[in-house]
Amino acid sequence: MKCITDGVITDTPPDQCKGVVFLEPHDVIYANSFDVEVFDMVFTALMVTFFTFHALGRVAKMMGRT
Repeated sequence: MKCITDGVITDTPPDQCKGVVFLEPHDVIYANSFDVEVFDMVFTALMVTFFTFHALGRVAKMMGRT
């Protein structure tokens, strides 16, 4: 992270910076971690839930017509 105070760029820590703090690419990489395993688990659970309740809704609709 870089601190810009009065037009001067320094390596002052963000908590001591009196100006503007700019993030550099290597500062952001760790914040954007994406866990594929968790995504797969959540996506699968949502798809199973959607198709299960969609099928149950169709069955209930069919039962209501008879």
